[in-house]
Amino acid sequence: MELRPEFVLPVLAKTLRDIVLPALDKDHEVAQDQTRLAIAFLEVLDAQFAVLPLYDADELNRYIDFARKVRAAIASHV
Repeated sequence: MELRPEFVLPVLAKTLRDIVLPALDKDHEVAQDQTRLAIAFLEVLDAQFAVLPLYDADELNRYIDFARKVRAAIASHV
């Protein structure tokens, strides 16, 4: 079974928001703040996850372009 981030990240954020955060002692403001920060971080990751393949494709195309330039440079010196 594959744990796919697009399913796991929202579940983790919801668990922290709906179960963990309300269970924290109201006097522990640092713990509440850190939990909210973790929730926000998971939500940002989830939002960015959809565009990650675009970044990967762009990076791959840059490597391909670089490889072609290197091959051309080597061929011109042989």
